[in-house]
Amino acid sequence: MVGGNRTAEEEKISQFYSENRPSLLWNDFVRKAIGNKHLDAWKTARLFALMHVCMAESNNACFNTSYHFYSWRHETAIRLAATDYNDNTQPDAAWVPSKIENPSSHTPPVPSYVTAFAVYGGATAEMLRLFFGSDETSIKITTTSTNPVVADPKPSFHYTSYSKAARDNSLSMIYSGWDFRKSALDGEKMGKQIAEYVFTHHFGGK
Repeated sequence: MVGGNRTAEEEKISQFYSENRPSLLWNDFVRKAIGNKHLDAWKTARLFALMHVCMAESNNACFNTSYHFYSWRHETAIRLAATDYNDNTQPDAAWVPSKIENPSSHTPPVPSYVTAFAVYGGATAEMLRLFFGSDETSIKITTTSTNPVVADPKPSFHYTSYSKAARDNSLSMIYSGWDFRKSALDGEKMGKQIAEYVFTHHFGGK
């Protein structure tokens, strides 16, 4: 964020997950997981069905929650700090999150709580853990982001667990200035709960 104090690692995580369509990155992640396990066509189809039902349910749950709690984002909170009835906060009318330092992208025009990106990541990572019966993996993945503020060469990560990928995805929303920590971590938890329900109740269950 402008005036922020991210470490180099936090900056890398923020840029890595800066794709505005997280389904692209997570589809790529699942394809690599499938390739590692050499799944047959039936198991591949089942996993993608489970994953995409999770994504659809994540959208529904996230937006229902967002418009129920109707929480403001950093951008609004910081710019309008003079109106929050807290004498310890000072407004900064020029503050913008790092993801919109480039004027071609914008803060999502929806309430902050919970974080949709975190719900997506939590659901997908948990579905992979449940499907394969283990959190362990070995996946190297490069960002799918086309955001011009992302460094070239594009940042890559090697993940040895699905849960670490989900957590980095959640934290990236904090590092970018899009969301508050509670919004991101509660969103990740919601995604895991959605995955557990979908895995248990659909496409053959456990």
